[in-house]
Amino acid sequence: MSTTKAAHTPGPWHADKSGAGWEVRPNRNVHAVTILGHEDEANARLIAAAPEMLEALTQLSKWCDDNLNGCPAELGRIQDLAEAAIQKARGL
Repeated sequence: MSTTKAAHTPGPWHADKSGAGWEVRPNRNVHAVTILGHEDEANARLIAAAPEMLEALTQLSKWCDDNLNGCPAELGRIQDLAEAAIQKARGL
């Protein structure tokens, strides 16, 4: 049996204050995820920024692949961190 990973909903996403906490949604017309808790605003903003962060990390990783020969070793370590986050975001 094969398992297919679902693609994420593309951004931009929005974090909006609601009566119960914060709502995060891909656009204002789609059902929201309500976030409650001690760090609800920070978590909502982090989730809302996820599509842009994934795109930035993807571009950084590609640039490193294309240009790594002339880059310092520290940049390779940063690329490894970016690639791990990309894989986690994609469920791989």
